Amino acid sequence: TSVLRDLNDASGADVRVRPLYLYVEVDDLWGDSTLRLGRQRIVEGAAYNRIDGLYFKQRHLVWDWYVFGGARATIYDDALSDLVLGGGVSYRPGRGTRLSLDAYYGEERRGGSDEVRRPFWYDLLGLSFPRRVDEDLDDWLVSLSVWQEVTPHLRVFGRLDLQDGSANELLLTATGYVPPWDLTYELSYRSQLNSLGDRVNDLTGFYRTLGVYEEYDNFLIALHKALSEKVAVSVEAEFHDAENDYWESANRDYNRYALIVSAQPLVKNVGATVALEKWDVGDGEGTWAVTGELTKSWDSVALTVGADYERYEDRITYYNAPLLPLTRLARSIIPGLYPGGYMPAVQIFDQWVVHTHEDIHSVYAKLRWNVCPDHEATAGITYEEDDGPDSPYWRVQAGYSIRF
Repeated sequence: TSVLRDLNDASGADVRVRPLYLYVEVDDLWGDSTLRLGRQRIVEGAAYNRIDGLYFKQRHLVWDWYVFGGARATIYDDALSDLVLGGGVSYRPGRGTRLSLDAYYGEERRGGSDEVRRPFWYDLLGLSFPRRVDEDLDDWLVSLSVWQEVTPHLRVFGRLDLQDGSANELLLTATGYVPPWDLTYELSYRSQLNSLGDRVNDLTGFYRTLGVYEEYDNFLIALHKALSEKVAVSVEAEFHDAENDYWESANRDYNRYALIVSAQPLVKNVGATVALEKWDVGDGEGTWAVTGELTKSWDSVALTVGADYERYEDRITYYNAPLLPLTRLARSIIPGLYPGGYMPAVQIFDQWVVHTHEDIHSVYAKLRWNVCPDHEATAGITYEEDDGPDSPYWRVQAGYSIRF
């Protein structure tokens, strides 16, 4: 039931338990050091993966180093035995400056997943056929990072990731505070420097279904200002420019804008928040939303009630059934002809574009209870209506947290 074969096989009613963290930690085994053995998340360096294995870090006056190794451990699938190794070193040449070099190696062995071409009769008869991926993957990632405190109110960060010897991603950020205006700001630039295809990844089981993720440039600016002792406002703007932007690509051009106004509290321990957000995507697609909520707090209990409205605008391409066998036959005989190539009969007679608009309304309530200093219980209920045939929807969620 691989998610690459059928997304409908990716969910079920069975209860599964996946440990997020389960390790033993020993401090100061060798100088100022930390040793962990078990399931853990690696937060340093080029990778952000979970492993079953060993991690060791030693800290000195102006530099530190770490190594880790073991088996990749994903919570989206069964435990894995594929090898993962990594390490890094960081150095602080002066006050407010830090340099680091990190490396990561991961492998993934997928038995029976050779790349194949489907027989033409599968296309002609409309039969399903499993999508195949590379059988063996090996990823080398190297990350170069720089932290710099320019002034007491301005810090900058830069990181360059290299994958298998070529530049993969560049990230530049600046965060600061302007005392005369009581304004906090964040500026960020992220660039995907090459096309991202299949790679070793434990973050989600669905990323490969999107296909190749094209190069892009992304800019983000966020401003946060306190208007008074009780009222604060946040403004965000994000601009995403993809190398190849068209309706079939996994990476699209978009602009995103957001405004959040919060008052904590207004009267008698009652706080309010209002948020507006708009996504503007090419070809007339996008979404915008408005959310408002009120929160009432007591000594150990907080109750939040809110309402949300979203409007989606989508561009959907429909195909006529009579020419569908012709399309399948041509694609199987001449690989790459369609949809990447041009077929006059299909382009003229077999497809048309429909722009859809969907309105979603929802109301919700959330309850948070501090049972004792280290225990917290949460519960929530949501009622949602949209333009679909299965509307309305009810969603009930509950959780219990223990900190120790």
